[in-house]
Amino acid sequence: MTRFRIFKLPEYQKFNYRPLYYDAKKEALAQKRAQATQENEENFEYRPQIKGSMRNLIERKRAHTERASKIRLILIISTLIAAAYFILGKGASLDQILRAF
Repeated sequence: MTRFRIFKLPEYQKFNYRPLYYDAKKEALAQKRAQATQENEENFEYRPQIKGSMRNLIERKRAHTERASKIRLILIISTLIAAAYFILGKGASLDQILRAF
């Protein structure tokens, strides 16, 4: 039953979409990848490596910070020794140092 209408309603648009370009090599590569991942999943044995890698990372960071702090300490001590040498002079004795202050 159709009713009489004053205004005509638009019909739905239908599209026939056809891809313009097809790459056979890309499809073959995707197929090979899917097959390889499927084979790998069948033969894959899960071994958690996160714990070991985190432990190694923490040890490397700790070693690096310890090395950096040792170098910093050596530089500070050598700077203090050099400053004391230049301030006090080459042959300054304890009495000369006390008289200066």
